[in-house]
Formats: sequence, structure tokens, C-alpha cells
Amino acid sequence: MLNPPLLLPLIQPPATAGGSDNIMRLARVVSNQSRAVLVIVALLCVAGMYAVWQLPVAVFPETDFPRIVIIVDNGEAPAAQTLASVTRP
Repeated sequence: MLNPPLLLPLIQPPATAGGSDNIMRLARVVSNQSRAVLVIVALLCVAGMYAVWQLPVAVFPETDFPRIVIIVDNGEAPAAQTLASVTRP
């Protein structure tokens, strides 16, 4: 008994199953355009070397932190005495 052809599963060859066809196409382009790939890699290396020397790096970078100023007015005592009585127990 023969199976009808519409009921047989479609089997693709291994080179075209899934995404491997795209990978094979990319590999073919890279192998055919090896000079272009080398030029692109060389340009990326030169750009990386330029970036290494141009990017600022510091152990302690300059930053401006906001400050909080608290003003306390005792009215009668001078500032030094108020400071001593507020900060020291």
C-alpha cells in the first residue's frame, strides 16, 4: 500500500534546515570577501586604540557633590558657643 504524497512529512536537507542555511551563506560571504573582513577588523582595532588613548580615566574623578547647610540661630549665644553646645554632648 502506498502512502499518498500529501501525507508524507516534508524533510529538508540538513544544510537548509532551521537557520544553518543563513550561517552557511554568511560563511561563504566571509570567505569570498576576506580582504574586506580584514580591513573592517583593522579599522575596528585602530578605532579601539584611539578610544583607549582618548577616553578620560581617573582614580578619583572630579565630582561636585551637593552640600547641605544647616543654619541655627540661638539669638543670644555667639556662633562658636552654639556650635559647641549643639555638636558636643
